[in-house]
Amino acid sequence: MGQSDADNTFVFPDIADGSICKASLSHLRQLYASEKDNCIKMAPGLSYKALNPSNLERQNVKLVLKVFDEKTITALGIFGNVTGTDTSGTSKFLTLILRLWKVLNVKSTDKGRRKRDGDMNPIRGVSDENVVFLDELYNWLVKWEGMQQKVRHGRLSNETLFALKHTVSTFTELIKYLFEELNVKYVLTGKFQTDCLEFRFSQYRQLSGANYHVSVQEIKESEKKLKIISMLHVLSASRGKISIQDFLLKSDEVTDTGTSDVSAVVTQFLPALDLCDDSELSQSETQPLVFVAGYVGQKVVNKLSCDLCKREVITENDMQCDLTDNYQYLSAISRGGLKWPTDFLVEVVTQVFIVFRGPWLLTTAFFGNLGGYVFENFRYTASNITVAWW
Repeated sequence: MGQSDADNTFVFPDIADGSICKASLSHLRQLYASEKDNCIKMAPGLSYKALNPSNLERQNVKLVLKVFDEKTITALGIFGNVTGTDTSGTSKFLTLILRLWKVLNVKSTDKGRRKRDGDMNPIRGVSDENVVFLDELYNWLVKWEGMQQKVRHGRLSNETLFALKHTVSTFTELIKYLFEELNVKYVLTGKFQTDCLEFRFSQYRQLSGANYHVSVQEIKESEKKLKIISMLHVLSASRGKISIQDFLLKSDEVTDTGTSDVSAVVTQFLPALDLCDDSELSQSETQPLVFVAGYVGQKVVNKLSCDLCKREVITENDMQCDLTDNYQYLSAISRGGLKWPTDFLVEVVTQVFIVFRGPWLLTTAFFGNLGGYVFENFRYTASNITVAWW
């Protein structure tokens, strides 16, 4: 962002061979425009705010990570192949920055194993592949700086480029020092940051009336407030943080749905089933549905004890699937850890999706009575619906 052209294009050298590449934000906006009306998307993180942030929102890490996301990169490649658009430069740029983010945000020794991603492994030596990547990335930034582009003409700002070079080179030297001088066994790069301190001061500012310059007295008062707030919550291993106040309020609510109300809702819902027979799915909806089917299959398998039943929903051999068609998206983001659904389960999930998409798209008034109940239950109990279906 911040470039002089309307497409916000970066012109940079390829990190592998030095050839000139172009990364354009317009490619992401085209991808978002093609999927924004879909109920299910290949790039679910993309949003209007993520692609068009204000000057203050550009500092929001969560919005940035919606753009620099593996699913976004995979979806961009598929979108380019379908539309005939050259998105290779944009994919390369996103991949570089995403890998840098992964390498510099490792806070536990088993993160790479859990995520099945070598970029998230702790660094265990000066010759580690992640250290080599940091060296290559620094040389890439030097080459990019050597192109001597004008400001706002396909390059990073001077301040951003300097900060990025300084960060990468500092981490490289720090890692070498820790291994050669202190003889550490491994380095967790995510520990070298001030996120916790910044978050604490952001709480001080918000509790002081969103005042940026807080006094010592306001900090003391804020600490007392934070201690009281921490005591009004219960931490659960499975449920996370539970507010006692919310728990008491919800426990007083009694929801009673009579038989006549249920029959009325079902009667209203039946005509919508007839409209689903003529419904068709686009290519951008079919591929993420396979991913959703894999998630549903994982939840269903955990509740089944019969091996024959498990093989009906999950296949152990992913090569049985047609990777060039609907399974291409799942194959690109799997890294060997995702479940591969059978054709039967994909068909079931597809039919369930069509059933609940029809009312959602056709009439808002109808969903005022039915959608909030049915669709939310579909989202949170998809596995139960699938089991009941087959």
